[in-house]
Amino acid sequence: MSSAGRLAGKVAVVTGGTNGIGAATTRRFLAESASVIAADVDVAAGEELAAWAASERLAGRFRFVQCDVRNEAAVAAAMDASGIFGPLDCVFNNAAIAPRGAALDDTDLTSWQDIFEVNFFGVVYGIRHAARLMKDNPKGGSIINTASIAALSARSGTDAYSAAKAAIVNLTLSAAVRLAPYRIRVNAISPGPILTNMVIRLRGPADQLKRIMERSQPWPEHGRPEHVAGAALFPRERRRELRSRPQPDRRWRHDGSGSALWRPVRGDPGNARTRGCSRLSDQAQGLPGRRPDSG
Repeated sequence: MSSAGRLAGKVAVVTGGTNGIGAATTRRFLAESASVIAADVDVAAGEELAAWAASERLAGRFRFVQCDVRNEAAVAAAMDASGIFGPLDCVFNNAAIAPRGAALDDTDLTSWQDIFEVNFFGVVYGIRHAARLMKDNPKGGSIINTASIAALSARSGTDAYSAAKAAIVNLTLSAAVRLAPYRIRVNAISPGPILTNMVIRLRGPADQLKRIMERSQPWPEHGRPEHVAGAALFPRERRRELRSRPQPDRRWRHDGSGSALWRPVRGDPGNARTRGCSRLSDQAQGLPGRRPDSG
């Protein structure tokens, strides 16, 4: 069944929106008929995405805004730019960096500060200014934050990245409670290993990384940005707004506000959390499979 047009008339801002997961989400939201502001520090990638949108006859629903998420004023301006399309419905706080050498005991804390300024405070600014606009919308809105399975596990040398992503998880829960009275839903997606240009720059050749990823998990295909873009579409849909009932397989973690932290995890197909993830991924990508809300 085609899912084209599920976001018709909606307005979204995607930070980090011209590369990797952000670019895939920008393209997916446009394909679903949304109007999208792609906010990113990478001007060349923004121009390339704008050229693609023009070639697909989508230029009327797309704008690139140069934005360094370390600067709150720049984030506020990117959110305000959405007004050219109408009231803001959705923000995907996705901008992130993952520089090498951010271990706790043998790294200059400058690296930590850089990671937290982009990965955590960029999300803080995104939530603050999305909420500022969405509070005026009687229909509320949806805020989605990119966390990571790194928030839920430990790996030597990624201390700062993992800590920042863990902070996003808790911030998402707090923001969900705070903003629920305004009908603003706040969710986080925690992807597993995803083959993006950032990962390739950090860890080596793409073909080698594909083999490593596929060997490290039972699922026979490595993660791609398009998979996460499909996941970002799921909590954006308004029919998901009251998804707050407990599930025994822990597909959702709840704060009782009507918003939830969605934590998809790659792993053993026998693991209950993985079963929930595969159902959500199938439906988000338009593939056959059990509906994620079928109980």
